[in-house]
Amino acid sequence: MLRRGNTDPVTKFRIADLEMDVIARTCARASKMLDLTPREFDLLEYFFRNQGHPVSREMLARNVWKEAHTVRGVGFVLKLEEK
Repeated sequence: MLRRGNTDPVTKFRIADLEMDVIARTCARASKMLDLTPREFDLLEYFFRNQGHPVSREMLARNVWKEAHTVRGVGFVLKLEEK
């Protein structure tokens, strides 16, 4: 994913108190480092890159698990809830 008007890929994400550094492969919540497996990190990165948009099981299977077959069902979304 690229920032608009910029050719540099996004390497750091933040939503509320959840932060991710893609280059360092680190993730923290409320400044506390999270111990994620490589798959968990890839999954969270995918949610960050698609935040605010529904992510289907098919998309996860194809882009995170690298499976080519179709998976039908309900999707997922990462978003900041309004209080």
